[in-house]
Amino acid sequence: MTTPLLIDTDPGIDDALAILVAFGSPELSVEAITTVAGNVEVSLCTENIFRILDILRPSRRPRVAQGAAVPLRQPLVTAPHVHGSDGLGNLERFEEPGGGPRYGEPFRFLETLDAADLILQTIKEFPDQLVLVALGPLSNLALALQRDPETLARCARIVIMGGAIATCGNVTPVAEFNMYVDPDAAAIVFAAGLPIDLVPLDVTRKVMLSRGILQGA
Repeated sequence: MTTPLLIDTDPGIDDALAILVAFGSPELSVEAITTVAGNVEVSLCTENIFRILDILRPSRRPRVAQGAAVPLRQPLVTAPHVHGSDGLGNLERFEEPGGGPRYGEPFRFLETLDAADLILQTIKEFPDQLVLVALGPLSNLALALQRDPETLARCARIVIMGGAIATCGNVTPVAEFNMYVDPDAAAIVFAAGLPIDLVPLDVTRKVMLSRGILQGA
């Protein structure tokens, strides 16, 4: 039996690799992907999801919804100096040997509802089964929590990539990027008593994706 998965993301090169591994894992079924502003603006994050899916060509496409364009209260901080101006290492500049873009225009299939509503709808479809993986700032999760806390609590697990416990931050000496971008959303989510598994910089700095793992995905 596969585990239903919803990925909330701001791709981002690291998130793109995580999505690749998720689709290559036979024990997982990626039901939905929601985007949030973070590494780049949310419209670019959504475009990147369509590019990734166009390259992967999964047998069953997940639902895709666009989410928060700005943090709850803070001005948006992005990271083009890390991930390129498009968030994927300037993928649009890659050309075929004979000229022309290597990656053409992807097929787009965006939901009319926003990310927070798709999160809640997917949990209702898979109550006490869905694993929600948050790879970016927690703006969408906080909005979903404010709309319907009872439904969000029916997630089997919420796996959050973010924070720094006993290591230095990657934005300031103490702050990790995802928490730094929307600290108000993080405060709301962590205060809600949800079944959270936190994967902080203490872990992600030690875990490497080898070429073998990626080729296997």
